[in-house]
Formats: sequence, C-alpha cells, structure tokens
Amino acid sequence: DLKANHRPHMHPQEGPIDTTISVQLTPRDSRMFSRSCLLLLAFALVGTHAATLTYVERGGSDQRVPSGLPSGLGDYTVFNNDLYDEENQSIVGKHDGTCTLVNDLERWFCVWNVLMPDEQNKLFLHGTIFDAEDRTAVVGVVGGSGRFFGAQGEATVVSHGEFLGGATTTWTFSLDYELLDSNDAATSLVTALGGGVLAALMCVLAM
Repeated sequence: DLKANHRPHMHPQEGPIDTTISVQLTPRDSRMFSRSCLLLLAFALVGTHAATLTYVERGGSDQRVPSGLPSGLGDYTVFNNDLYDEENQSIVGKHDGTCTLVNDLERWFCVWNVLMPDEQNKLFLHGTIFDAEDRTAVVGVVGGSGRFFGAQGEATVVSHGEFLGGATTTWTFSLDYELLDSNDAATSLVTALGGGVLAALMCVLAM
C-alpha cells in the first residue's frame, strides 16, 4: 500500500484577502507624531542654496604690527583689500580682517569678513593660511548675513605671492546658505513649496 507523495487537497480561499492593519495611537504617541510632521514640514519649507563662488583679492593694504618678540610670534596684520571677480577685472566687494603669526614658518591664523558692495551681504571666515607663494590652504566659512544668511562651508585659498608684499590671492568658496538673491528666488520658492507639499502629503498618508 503506497502512500508516498500523498498531500491533502487545498482549496483556494474564496474572495479577496483582508490585509487591513489597525493601529491605535495613544494621546502621547499622537502628539509626538504631530510634532515630527511639523518638523518635517518646517525643514522642507526652508530653502537652501548650494553655490561655488570664486573671487580674487588684490593685496596691498596689509599692515604688520610687531609683537616685540624676537621670533616675530604674535605679530599681527590688519587689512582692507578690494575683492574682484573671477577674471580679476571688476570689483565685487571688500575683504578685511586680521591675521596673527602663530609660528616662525609664516603660518598665520586669520579672521576675515567678505563684504559685498552694499555691506549687507557678508561672509565670515577663519582659519590658517601661509604667507608664501603658491601655497594652498582650506579655511572654514562660519556664517553669513543677507543673501548669505546661515552660510556654511569652506574656502580654498591660493596665494600667488607673499600677501604682506601685496600679492593677489584666489578664493574659491563652496557654500550652503539659506537666503538667495533675486535671480534665484523663483526657483527657490518652487523648490520649497514642492518640498512642503511632499512633506504634508507624507504626514497625511502616515496617519
């Protein structure tokens, strides 16, 4: 009596399969969920802008103030130089600040302000550079105002000579910032609204 491969006959289930899952949130869970949705919506509506900007600084105004130490450590400079466009043709702003000599190899720690012509749009930087020809350094962008509000990023600095000797310096900024100029406003508005609608829709579907 062979019984191998004997399987009971399975009848397919009649009608559609119910896959509804019911989730009940406590009042505390509901409040947390609502706050999360509001945060998501707020982040979506904050427009951010990424940009790469290149400027050329023409030195010449740097004044070195000695510290009195034989090594020169602690000497500082103050400056207010013109900032030109990438082609080094037209003035686009000012570059001012101060640098302090921190070792005897001409390494300087600096704090800079980059000011556009109206002096409302500014970038704030700090970092270490070298007073030597063709030396490259990367410094931090720590903030901004006006169209550069909330700016973060870095600037690559290439010196084409000794800045105390009036050399030119090329600055390339890689930035993320919140407010845009008028040329980008329409694009920013569409992007922000689109992100806000998407965030709101996600919240509604998740409820």
